Amino acid sequence: MYAHREDNNPFLICPILLTTAELFVAHRNLATSMVETATCLSDIAKSAPYIILYSDYGPDFQRHCMRECAQLGNIDPTQIEDIETYREENGEYSFYLPSFLYESLAEGMRSTLVSYFTQFVVCQMSSFDILISDIKKIASKAGRTSKKRRE
Repeated sequence: MYAHREDNNPFLICPILLTTAELFVAHRNLATSMVETATCLSDIAKSAPYIILYSDYGPDFQRHCMRECAQLGNIDPTQIEDIETYREENGEYSFYLPSFLYESLAEGMRSTLVSYFTQFVVCQMSSFDILISDIKKIASKAGRTSKKRRE
């Protein structure tokens, strides 16, 4: 955040819930009759290393986020003024600027928490390395695409 503008890299928020449970995804053509005749779970679903899940959060998560992000509220806005000005001049919406993000996380604003923490990855512990590798590939590709657009 405090680097030169051209060295400033985007960051990624990716909530992950690790589990020791095996994860399954139902077959696309699942029907009641298939469930009734199934003799094992693999008859109606296939194993998945990780899944993406949507779920709202409760007040306990909001308090947790506010506690963990409290120090973000102490960042001096003048320290990132150059980044903010650059992004604004290049068409960034004000609610996507770093200052808005860190202030809203520190305050536990619902609109921000809903945007970043209602879709998350549930991952089998044994597949965590695969997930991290996939996230790195996706983030790297997105970074290259973003860089090409800026040039």
